[in-house]
Amino acid sequence: MSFSISKYPLCNSAILDTGSTVHIFNQISRFNNFRAARDGDFLWAGDNKVPIEGFGDVDVEVTGPSGSSILRLYDAAFCDNFACNLISFNELSKLGIWLDTDPNRHMSLRRSDRSVLALIKQKHGQLVVEDIDEEFSRHSFLTRRNKFNSYTKRNPQRATADIWHLRLGHPGPQALEHLVNASQGVRIKGIPTHKCDLCATAKAKRQIRRAPRETDVLEPGERLALDFHDFESDYEGYKSLLLVTDRSSGFSWDYYLPDRTATTINCTLTQVFDYLLYQYGFKPRVIECDNEFVDQKPAVKDFLERKNLKLEPSAPYTQAQNGGAERSGGVIKEKARAMRGNLPAQLWSEIVKTAVYLNNRTPKYRLRWKSPYERLYKRKPAQEHLRVYGCKAFAMTPAAQKKTNRLKKLDPRAWIGYLIGYTSSNVYRVWIPSLNRIISTRDVIFDEDQVFDGTLETLILDVKEADLDELAQTLQRISLPNSTSNQGSQQDSNYFEIDSDAHNVDNLTGTDEADVPKYVEARFELLPTPPQTPPAALLAASIREPGGGETDHLSSLQGEWKFLESGGQEATASSDLEGFIQFKQLGGHEATASSDLEGFIQFKQLGGHEATASSDLEGFIQFKQLGGHEATASSDLEGFIQQRQPGGSESHDLTSLQGEPSSFAVHFPTSRSVMDPKKHKVWQAAFNAGRLGNTVLQVNGRALDRAKEQRLLQVPKERLERPLEAAREKLAKLLKDPKQRIHRSVLPPLPSRHRDLDDHLLGQYFKEAEGEHLKSHREMGSWLEVKSKDVPRKITILDCMWVYVYKFDKHGYFKNCKARLVVRGDQQARSGQSTYAATLAGRSFRTLMAISARFDLELIQYDAVNAFVNAQLDEEVYMKMPPGHRRQGYLLRLVKALYGLRKSPLLWHRELTATLKRMGFNSVPHEPCCLTLDGIIVFFYVDDIVFAYNQKNAAKAKNLEAQLQTRYKLTGGKDLQWFLGIEILRDREQLLIWLSQSSYIEKIGKLASTTRPPMTPMSAIELLPYAGNATNTEVHSYQVKVGSLLYAAVITRPDVSFAVSRLAQFNSNPGPEHHKAADRVLQYLVSTSTLALQLGGGDDFEVASDASYADNSIDRKSSQAYAMKLFGGLIGWRANKQDTVTTSTTEAELLALSQAAKESIFVSRLLEDLAVKLDSSQITIQCDNRQTIRLMTEEIASLKTKLRHVDVHNHWLRQEVQKGTIKVTYRPSTELVADGLTKALKS
Repeated sequence: MSFSISKYPLCNSAILDTGSTVHIFNQISRFNNFRAARDGDFLWAGDNKVPIEGFGDVDVEVTGPSGSSILRLYDAAFCDNFACNLISFNELSKLGIWLDTDPNRHMSLRRSDRSVLALIKQKHGQLVVEDIDEEFSRHSFLTRRNKFNSYTKRNPQRATADIWHLRLGHPGPQALEHLVNASQGVRIKGIPTHKCDLCATAKAKRQIRRAPRETDVLEPGERLALDFHDFESDYEGYKSLLLVTDRSSGFSWDYYLPDRTATTINCTLTQVFDYLLYQYGFKPRVIECDNEFVDQKPAVKDFLERKNLKLEPSAPYTQAQNGGAERSGGVIKEKARAMRGNLPAQLWSEIVKTAVYLNNRTPKYRLRWKSPYERLYKRKPAQEHLRVYGCKAFAMTPAAQKKTNRLKKLDPRAWIGYLIGYTSSNVYRVWIPSLNRIISTRDVIFDEDQVFDGTLETLILDVKEADLDELAQTLQRISLPNSTSNQGSQQDSNYFEIDSDAHNVDNLTGTDEADVPKYVEARFELLPTPPQTPPAALLAASIREPGGGETDHLSSLQGEWKFLESGGQEATASSDLEGFIQFKQLGGHEATASSDLEGFIQFKQLGGHEATASSDLEGFIQFKQLGGHEATASSDLEGFIQQRQPGGSESHDLTSLQGEPSSFAVHFPTSRSVMDPKKHKVWQAAFNAGRLGNTVLQVNGRALDRAKEQRLLQVPKERLERPLEAAREKLAKLLKDPKQRIHRSVLPPLPSRHRDLDDHLLGQYFKEAEGEHLKSHREMGSWLEVKSKDVPRKITILDCMWVYVYKFDKHGYFKNCKARLVVRGDQQARSGQSTYAATLAGRSFRTLMAISARFDLELIQYDAVNAFVNAQLDEEVYMKMPPGHRRQGYLLRLVKALYGLRKSPLLWHRELTATLKRMGFNSVPHEPCCLTLDGIIVFFYVDDIVFAYNQKNAAKAKNLEAQLQTRYKLTGGKDLQWFLGIEILRDREQLLIWLSQSSYIEKIGKLASTTRPPMTPMSAIELLPYAGNATNTEVHSYQVKVGSLLYAAVITRPDVSFAVSRLAQFNSNPGPEHHKAADRVLQYLVSTSTLALQLGGGDDFEVASDASYADNSIDRKSSQAYAMKLFGGLIGWRANKQDTVTTSTTEAELLALSQAAKESIFVSRLLEDLAVKLDSSQITIQCDNRQTIRLMTEEIASLKTKLRHVDVHNHWLRQEVQKGTIKVTYRPSTELVADGLTKALKS
């Protein structure tokens, strides 16, 4: 098959493929919830390596007996230019779907209840599930809006140094040189500042020496610098900037004030201190400021002193002494001047806010080239979303988002605006001059090569993109919960970021992220209301006359819009004319207009002539003379553009103004506008330039236009909920029926987080499990609820998460759902205290099972409910409330050791061991997780506790079990059947026990590609290092396979030990051959999953060792192995490569024998601790090298070697042999158990 999508006749169809392990689709327009793939993700198609560009969900239209329906395929791979779309039969079979090939019926896919899911037809030799003709364009499917969502990791932004210089607000060259190491998503080189004209003009200043203050407070938030900066009134009436700078980190917060009265300042400072306390836990101690508080505003000074704050004012008229605040303000104003360009001066608050935002993310020399953001938040700021400030932006119009005005097919779908700020890392603030509005939007495209040049011609060209309705009605006010202009939190409100790497924000609030906007909304309620902007107020600026003079500001016309007097004639307002704009004529003639012209724009004449339309404006600005009628205007005029022309002559051509400095007037809303996600979800869409009415697809003879196709692909939520609810009801009936059982193979994947439960088939069961789990915590007093404001600020607030698991019986059938709350212990700072907790070794477990088989011991298993919570926590730890059960403003102080904390395993181990010792048990020195008492053995692995005892001790054992149940809540009390995923099978008549990992092997078998099951784990051909470089994805995939194999190899499957040992040598750089070898071992395990490790059936303790001399051709080190059998069953083995190179077979065998001797001595001591007596106290070790045996046994034999470590092993072994501790005997290789662990097995 050629992998050319344009040639294959089934390129648009969906084919059922029995060889594919994943669904594959070649059209990105078919994907829902699309997410980008990791670098290096690929799949093999024959001998071709096909890159995977992303994953998502795909809807396939299938035909059944009752007609068409939608089949949603989850986690499908997107491979661009793939020959066709493949539906993986392997993935469908996991859901209980099977292929019916009965020749007496139509071929179909059927559900587990045998109902028909989809009919299949054969075409071009393929099984076609969805047949779409090849003639349809690949673009026939509407591009999804969520191709990239908030969780899609952005690629690093690569741009020239000049672009990054403009994006970051004109920093210096040294800051740019260190920006890459101090940020995320940045690829640049530094530039000298003098190359930027704006920097040269904006940063000129006097040379002032500012000696640093002597500061004794270095902790963030303890020393703050305050400074005020006055400006002209902005578009909302704010006149002052309060800049609050943390002297430790250099991080600044900006607040905007309508005046500088003491009342306003005190209200603002109250909010500042509350915000710093609740959001960061900061309690300032020292305030640096100028002398204004002392001399001019004593009320502010008294207010600060009442809060026990130390005030450090500068001397009068000596601003240089207030270095921290003054310098921060100077840097901000320098940035703002350089960033402004030709933007209107009345936008200063937006420009300054962005300057503060960028300054906090710029590396600083005094911070060792870290940014203030990194110093405060302990993580590098993400910069990939930054764009050149003031660059042109194209934002989708409300009409395009709401799909209104559909008949206007050729109207522009986007406004032309300019970037003036950032609401978050993926929401931008865009100024739309033609609408007199600032909007917040995510779906915007930038042209960083164009910035606003401040000319009228640019404004008119922008206005031409609007229609008359939009000019008249203006852009609707779009706002989140009212975030007022005084917001000083540029980080956590207007600039709140959520990035993939921010797992732990040090010492931040304990409230949910979802609660932050609510707090932001309410925290400035006490601030005085700024003066209202007049309804028709303009950001008035003047057009310079040729002589250099200026006209009067148009703001002088405020309040005169209802009646404009001229020569005794009156202009009246027409309430029914929306968006009409009237311009007064001074020559004694009235300006008239038609009532049917909405959005009319008229220019005011200073001469005495009527205004006429300019033919050069392409009819956009129209002037209509009706003769003798009054000029009417809208009383609620908003969002217009007004231009005043100097001179007395009439103007017929506005293009004459192009070469002269000009300005314009724009009215803004009285509150800063941001997007409401509930009312304006369509803002999530990008540009959709296609029309919706054309037929783009035919399905089953039915024509679909783009609008219908879009609705089909989006699948309304109600349509998704109906089958989900029906499936839940059906499942509930099955679970209530004792005759029906659900196997683990047909269950849906586990939810990964709490918010996934609403859409999960068993979501309600997991929610009930959460409730039961929290109930047990309340009963055990695991925590105390505390108010977040009472938590010490230096304490790290840990996050938590839910972990969900299915519980199955011994046959793999579903029993119930379980939820466990886990603390994010990875966010805990590491301390010098020990956190290691011993766990039961696999060898010890097999030894105990061998003893139980030989002496027919009873094995009773218990499970400790919430085991860790039984241990008292010995440190102060605070945690957020569980997801889905949170209360705003509250945290949890942990009293007990919850799962996830670093010390929890150790504390539980101490607790359980101490309890057992109080009951009379004695520790086993060689196994910390095993204790004995008068022939009764108890061993445990975390919360799994097993009692082993002879039937004659049953009464005493039951009494001990009852004592333990009074101390802990235990479940179980039945015969041991499962332990750590290991199935225990017994034949008590023959005194045999089998350990099986068939369920685990079935699970890990899915990691392998589908191939023919091999007869042996590994080929005899030696694996060699990979000459190329494996990608991170390939390395991770390989390590997952090897790690999964390793658990089986060390627990119950010694037959794959050598193969896994060899595979593990290539973990750092695996190649295709290594992946194939790992898949072979997996397939071998799957094909032999019914094999189990047998214990019992003998009476001896036997040990065997072997070595394969210099079998590694790369480094010529030898392989070695040992095997130990107790009472007829294998309890210990190991296959590994020797650490050093040996020079002879004898030396290699000697090292292998030494390893076997040390391990067997340990086991013999463990048996002694368990009071198990063997027929002989001497350990017998089998070896197939006579020369090695002779070195151990003959008195005059000596090893001639220059390798000191070999000589040491030789002397130690001779010592143990002469003492009678061990005995070395000969056994031919064909009969030696360890021989199979040193080489690949033959078929």
